[in-house]
Amino acid sequence: MRLHIVVKATLALMLGGLTGCAPSLFTFSTPGYDAQACVEDAITKGTQQDLARGAAKEFELACNAGDAASCSALGLLTETGQARERDYKLAARLYERACSGGNARGCVHLASLELSGKIGDLSADGPKRRLEEVCRDGEAAGCEELGLRLALGDGLPQDARRGRALLEKACSNKRPKACYELAILDTPPGAAPNPWSLELLVDSCVAGHEPACRRLDGTKGLKDTLHDRAVASSGL
Repeated sequence: MRLHIVVKATLALMLGGLTGCAPSLFTFSTPGYDAQACVEDAITKGTQQDLARGAAKEFELACNAGDAASCSALGLLTETGQARERDYKLAARLYERACSGGNARGCVHLASLELSGKIGDLSADGPKRRLEEVCRDGEAAGCEELGLRLALGDGLPQDARRGRALLEKACSNKRPKACYELAILDTPPGAAPNPWSLELLVDSCVAGHEPACRRLDGTKGLKDTLHDRAVASSGL
């Protein structure tokens, strides 16, 4: 993502009270910093409408100038209806533009929207193939999306074993939502998470996935898990 094009939009989103991205913004040249994930996670959490509109204008300029990641971010704002009237078909076109421009995250968003049924009853073959390709090429968000849909049979024929393997792959590549979903798969409704699931929930919560933090609230064994981690990290 060419941050020199979308810095103003990113700052606008951060000034909307969103956290977790702004500190890294000023060291965006640091290896391993995923600028697009930072921006899109902020959009997903939501922001003030006037700031979202300002961000959308910057993203639109950047998208028209050929920045594929900005097309993806603009598509996300359009799909969620934060900066303009919600328009799934326009969002799909923006994702297609991003995906065609080589942006893997845009391909994931496009496949997810197609499989959701929000833009019509489409064949699942194309979206599944798109997710397979980006996952194989190293985009963990694609592994996460495909894994969850296969595990649950959501938009795709259920394949619990393969879905779980893909979620594990995404979780190991620092996708907190994938870690959370793995934990939920192993935790029957109303039951306390087992020790392994508890570890996954803690990992996901620490990484900023709010549903994991909510799920941990009042969980038995949480204090012991956190204590064990603190001891391990201290080397005692």
